[in-house]
Amino acid sequence: MSSGTPGAVTLEEGGSLLRLVGEVDLDVVQRLPAGTRDALADVRVADVGGLTFLDSTGMHLLVVAAVAARGRGERLRLRGTTTSTAELVRLVGLEDMFESEPAADA
Repeated sequence: MSSGTPGAVTLEEGGSLLRLVGEVDLDVVQRLPAGTRDALADVRVADVGGLTFLDSTGMHLLVVAAVAARGRGERLRLRGTTTSTAELVRLVGLEDMFESEPAADA
């Protein structure tokens, strides 16, 4: 995607928070620093409230973090889930992998 908000993926709060904003697509995921995928093992919360677009490579980041959380006996929390993000998660059949915290205006 090129006409919307530029995407960004960051790890914050010592790696326990994954923040996805704007259009998170293949271009954004390919530009992530080396080691980011390994660091997803420590993520407990993914803040998705600022997403405007998420393709399969962005969804893959969430799945990797969710699988790691499941290995710890937890579920990855999606913070700020909008109606469109919740629908996307449902459409791809992954709603059981996440614990959603809806956005205030969702």
